Amino acid sequence: MRSVRFEPELEEWLEDEARTSGRSVSEVIREAVRAMRRRKESDAPGSCLERVIGAIDTGGRIDSRNTGRAYTESLVQRRNARRDGRKR
Repeated sequence: MRSVRFEPELEEWLEDEARTSGRSVSEVIREAVRAMRRRKESDAPGSCLERVIGAIDTGGRIDSRNTGRAYTESLVQRRNARRDGRKR
């Protein structure tokens, strides 16, 4: 259990919010803390990708160890196509 003191304006707003929403002051405070927690967690780097990190299966075709090589090969192919006067 916690004891919290608010400045008068915030205390008045809190009581009004509780009264108009039909909730207790404690419930309004709990919801505000939960919302703050969710906001902080969603601001974490990579949080928007949490659902998909590790969920993509490439079937072994290409992975992070091969991306540099694949990119280099695509650049070489593009250069060769330009030299030969043909488009990719």
